[in-house]
Amino acid sequence: MAVVGALLALGVAAPAGCAVVAGEPPVIAEELRGLAPGARARVIVELRVPGAADREAAIARVQQQVLAALGPEHAQVKRRFETVPMLALEIDGEALSRLATLGDLVARVQPDATLRPQGGATR
Repeated sequence: MAVVGALLALGVAAPAGCAVVAGEPPVIAEELRGLAPGARARVIVELRVPGAADREAAIARVQQQVLAALGPEHAQVKRRFETVPMLALEIDGEALSRLATLGDLVARVQPDATLRPQGGATR
């Protein structure tokens, strides 16, 4: 969970100069756009969650709506976040196409990549 917050703080999930507005098509990372038929990719899906008194319940509702739209044959859940409006998924090209049409629910789709510390040793 702290990793996601750190990534957001660093701008990994929100590239500079890239405003995300509710109702607009989701921003799909360029490296995902050419996903070959039959290929799968691990992604982070940033969700659009309306303001609500119970934010965690609102996140869970939007997550469920997205998963229902994708179908289990096209998307496998790797991680559901409870307090951050995101999903970690493994998807195929069909799921990516469907995500691109879910502008009211999805803000952005990014590759799920492992980031290594920079500058040498961490200890």
